[in-house]
Amino acid sequence: MLSDVAKFDKIIPAILLISLLLINICLPLLMELLHIASVYYYISIETMKVRDIIKAVDGRVICGNDLDKDLTTGCSSDLMSDILTLEPVNAVLITGLANVQAVRTADMAGISHILFVRDKPISKEMIALAEESGITLLETGLSMFVVCGKLAAEGLQGPY
Repeated sequence: MLSDVAKFDKIIPAILLISLLLINICLPLLMELLHIASVYYYISIETMKVRDIIKAVDGRVICGNDLDKDLTTGCSSDLMSDILTLEPVNAVLITGLANVQAVRTADMAGISHILFVRDKPISKEMIALAEESGITLLETGLSMFVVCGKLAAEGLQGPY
């Protein structure tokens, strides 16, 4: 009886090892055949150039010249505490809050571009802080709702 158990103890690890090898070899081949991997990557890496964002919202550049950067996320809020709870990567902050706090928040959150909506006046202090922080400032006369809708229709994703 012990010899049967000993054989069984050797067979189980061998079966597990063979199963893992088959999964690691066959699953990527199956995904490639079904084009699952390429579809996933296409969906997850949708980007939009800053110049295309400006065109889509009839925007204008206030300061900065980083117009060829690919952005992947749009974050919209007038509550800067909401922005600080996100982990934006290659994001544009869309806001109607036109004061230095928006620029400071973008800098703290690692956001490289701010799009101010509703033609809010941008102060010289905001421009100086943005230039010092390497943040590009943009503006548009459109509402935040319309801007978000247009950018979503163009393929820009939200943070969630």
